Amino acid sequence: MMGEFRQVSPQKVVIDVVAPAFVREFCVTILNPALPVDHGVAVYYALAPFQEWSYVGQLSLNEPTNIFRAPWYGKIAPDVVGLQIGLSVETTAFLNNLRPVEMKQEEKTLEMASGIAKDLFQFMASFSQTTGQYQQLGDVLVIPTNCIDKWFEKFLTKHRMEPYFWMKPKG
Repeated sequence: MMGEFRQVSPQKVVIDVVAPAFVREFCVTILNPALPVDHGVAVYYALAPFQEWSYVGQLSLNEPTNIFRAPWYGKIAPDVVGLQIGLSVETTAFLNNLRPVEMKQEEKTLEMASGIAKDLFQFMASFSQTTGQYQQLGDVLVIPTNCIDKWFEKFLTKHRMEPYFWMKPKG
């Protein structure tokens, strides 16, 4: 990255990122940390027109340097020129309540995977039966070899009728 940070308010600075589509990671270092003990620095990014800022991570007196994955990498066109990284001095209490953009997406992905896995389990559990051969084991799954194919067809049908049906609470 080239350029220098510009102060935009008493506690905030920004820097323009050159060729942001090609930036996979970036590093921020506080060279002379003069932060109050109960404060840190929030790291954000925004695309032009710089109205919506997304939280990336933080720096502190204990960790004055950090390398961040660029959350925009692979999500913006190569010709995008308007991207800024912003730093903001905030209280530690405020920083502890923030969640990075990537973490939010990861949580959504895990929630989605969990919902889909539950739907698959419920479908497979419908094949549960007690058989004479395995009676000492109790209920066992006796599933046809095409069970996953049948489930996926059923899943796609339900998804077409109501996307994200698996996220609704059962009740």
